[in-house]
Amino acid sequence: MPIGSGSIPWPTAISLMSTVRSLDRAQIQVQVEAPVGCSVVTWARDAVVGEFLKSDFTHLFWVDSDIVWLPKDFIRLLGFGAIYPIIGAAYPLKKDPPTVLINTVGEKGDRAVNGHGNVQVKSLGLGFTCVQREVIAHLASTKLTVRDTLNNTEYPDMFRIGRKPDGGALGEDVAFFEDLDALGYEAWLDPSVKLGHVGPKIYTGDVIAALGLNDYTQEKKE
Repeated sequence: MPIGSGSIPWPTAISLMSTVRSLDRAQIQVQVEAPVGCSVVTWARDAVVGEFLKSDFTHLFWVDSDIVWLPKDFIRLLGFGAIYPIIGAAYPLKKDPPTVLINTVGEKGDRAVNGHGNVQVKSLGLGFTCVQREVIAHLASTKLTVRDTLNNTEYPDMFRIGRKPDGGALGEDVAFFEDLDALGYEAWLDPSVKLGHVGPKIYTGDVIAALGLNDYTQEKKE
């Protein structure tokens, strides 16, 4: 959880504390890594990766510092993480009407949906995404190493920002998915997970409706 401002909203803090308690009760080991005060998100994400690779944890779960979620949904994605190398959930932009940005595989009415009801994506926001260790380690092995002289540590220079072929801005999250796609990894979205995005209010939206999955039912998720 990169924390650029040095603090997180109270609803996010409640989600985090509740999730840590739920994981503890389930005897699932967890460590919260939260670089604070770094205004460059690519550096903060790289630092998280560096600490993750020093550990023996099996999954890296990215959570943005302005997301609100239920512990059961965190554990749900963690469970899917045993099957899928990359799986996440989507959240709306901080604007009305609710708008969700997801780059799917296939067009509306022809989405690539697997047997668990998850939708294949080319990219989505990293704000609630579970990634297997093998994936992180593989991508890190293709990157140069950066030395952080302030903290006397090294980590892979893994995240980047740039420009799309059409001249648009390329964020670090989309670039991350592009790099993983180039290595042959598929990414998936669980559209049943409902997240809040904290701004002047908590923004929520219906991802299933946004994707046009009119025949989607929860039965597919069981």
